[in-house]
Amino acid sequence: MDAILDSTIVGFDKPDPRFFRAALDRLHVDASQAVHVGDTVPADVRGAQAAGILAIHYDPYEDCDDPGDHEHIRRLQEVDAFLAPQLRE
Repeated sequence: MDAILDSTIVGFDKPDPRFFRAALDRLHVDASQAVHVGDTVPADVRGAQAAGILAIHYDPYEDCDDPGDHEHIRRLQEVDAFLAPQLRE
């Protein structure tokens, strides 16, 4: 499943959880089934968390200054470890 959302069209910007919920609605997916990977803590991680989505911080240089309450990856291939087994193929 793929979807591209533009905040101008959707009417909400990240980190507003309504932006993330709009993506879930578009994909017909529950927050518990979703993973959001983003490169900023304030917009990506906090917004996804507020929408009930597992947030993964893409942090290739390991320079996150707020490492405590979210997952981190350095390479996008590492997302695989967070996916359900049936999606890893």
